[in-house]
Amino acid sequence: MPTSIDMASSDINISGVHKWYGHYHALDDINLTIARREKVVICGPSGSGKSTLIRCINRLEAHQQGSIVVGGIELDEDERKADAVRDDP
Repeated sequence: MPTSIDMASSDINISGVHKWYGHYHALDDINLTIARREKVVICGPSGSGKSTLIRCINRLEAHQQGSIVVGGIELDEDERKADAVRDDP
């Protein structure tokens, strides 16, 4: 298994992502690169941020810091970008 992934061939790039719910820091500096067609399992104990991370990638939740890029489109406040990612086959 390669230790590094070419960013041009990656489908999801998460860099320095943070998410808070009030004082609760749900996602703390998350960095992750997932290549196209790569299968990834996100596991951990209850309350560790699994669902929050997935919801941020799907733009069902907004992250407050860092960047999430899916298919070359950076997800931010512009909901049209999220729609474009969801519509991509």
